[in-house]
Amino acid sequence: MRILVISAAADWSIADVARGYIRALERMDHEVRVFPLNEWIKFMGGRMLDWKATSSVDMTAQAATLQLASEKSVVDTIRHQADLVLVISGMAYHPDALWMIHDQLRVKTALVCTESPYNDEDQQYLSQWFDLVTVNDRLGLEHIQHPNLHYLPHAYDPEVHRPMEVGPEYRSDVFFVGTGFANRQEMFEAVDWRGIDLRLFGYWNANERSPIAKYLTDDVLPNAEAAKWYNGTKIGVNLHRIAPGYSANPRIFELAACGTHQLVDSGRPEVRDLLGDNVCYFEGIRDFEDKVRACLGDAEHRQRGARNALEIVQPHTFDARAKELLSWL
Repeated sequence: MRILVISAAADWSIADVARGYIRALERMDHEVRVFPLNEWIKFMGGRMLDWKATSSVDMTAQAATLQLASEKSVVDTIRHQADLVLVISGMAYHPDALWMIHDQLRVKTALVCTESPYNDEDQQYLSQWFDLVTVNDRLGLEHIQHPNLHYLPHAYDPEVHRPMEVGPEYRSDVFFVGTGFANRQEMFEAVDWRGIDLRLFGYWNANERSPIAKYLTDDVLPNAEAAKWYNGTKIGVNLHRIAPGYSANPRIFELAACGTHQLVDSGRPEVRDLLGDNVCYFEGIRDFEDKVRACLGDAEHRQRGARNALEIVQPHTFDARAKELLSWL
């Protein structure tokens, strides 16, 4: 099958989801062409820097950037003679391009939603131009109406997330990579980290007076590099976003696939459904610190849970998800 994958409009997080599906589809011997939406948005945005509207048409540079970048994918759909256009996320993908591809070219389309349940209203709007819509949280099944709607959990890439030997530069007691949302920053700042080797990566709001500033590398960490840190830490912390949700985030699968013990907030029922007591759960700030110290003090408990979690997540690869996705078409 000739598949055009509309990659995510970001350099991290959902970009890893796109790469996972691209690699999986290639391993399945499909003819895959990638449309790098984020790069085209950057390119068109650069072209728009000095642009000034001279007509009475109400058109902002931002809207024009997204429209022009997205419409370039219509040309690629024709050039590639795509049988399927697979859109990852789609939150910055202009509906005009979808209308042209689905309604005018009559090419099959599939949307992999990555923002359920937080942005289901926007995803509902996009769904009208797709033959298949999948959501990454079970709550999305209640929020989105579509005749071919399915829940497709997150996954891991076995080429990236796997047990491996790493050098001492990747060793730590506690490790976390992710955006420093307010709830996450509050959680980490409340802990007394003296005597604990903590490593934090990601974009945070912590200033130099923050108690976690010395532990923080304020930068995006590529997923392949994060996997090395996962393998070198004693505890991989997993803090879901504060908004309500049912399903597990990508970090659940990635940490488990690396054979890393996890300390997870208790807010997502699917985590317990999947991994049971093979990860440690915490509720609230005080419990977080207590569980950190308890897990660090029990190496046998950590190793046993990590081994069991690694075995449990073996089937949850992007290859398996891609195969399931195509079966729904």
